[in-house]
Amino acid sequence: MKELFEPAEPWESFKQGRSVAFLHYFNLHNSGIYYYLLRLLRDQRQAREATRHAFIVIFRHKDQIEDEDHLLRRLYLNAKVAYLLRLKGKRSIPDLEKEVENYLEKEASIMDDPEVAKNETLLALEHIVQKLPPMKREVAELFFFQELPIGAIGKLLGLEVGNVKGIISEILQRVGEDLGGNDHFFALQNEMDVFALHAS
Repeated sequence: MKELFEPAEPWESFKQGRSVAFLHYFNLHNSGIYYYLLRLLRDQRQAREATRHAFIVIFRHKDQIEDEDHLLRRLYLNAKVAYLLRLKGKRSIPDLEKEVENYLEKEASIMDDPEVAKNETLLALEHIVQKLPPMKREVAELFFFQELPIGAIGKLLGLEVGNVKGIISEILQRVGEDLGGNDHFFALQNEMDVFALHAS
């Protein structure tokens, strides 16, 4: 039964249009695209919907995708265009399909986009965040992916500011150990004013 969910050759299966391969790549990249859109949209419902649309457009136009790296670039491009369209009040899949065609020249450099690079670094948090209890996981998502201030998180969740700081510090310490000297992670720490977490 395992091969039904983990194709032995996922890329070949994808090119053949097999649904099991689509599921494989959805599971592989869903969280990353969702968190990217969440940081842009600051709305969980819209981020989930735009993520689904980004994948649907990929699967409808699979013949345009050259390899797995290209698939990830196109997913980010679809997501970025979906975000821009939502700023104009447009949320349909046909609108997204049409508008993406106008942005294809930006596809080669999409991974250099500051928000994309930041998101790829933040994905190092994912395996840690997913193991947290529900309350800590919500704190992590609000702080890292929606960039709410610590005080606002405390009020929203009914937690003391010190408890929120403690949760975030714990996550950062564990991720820092995993990433070692990752320059992008240290830049992210500075951007989010992590050192203020330890202020009284």
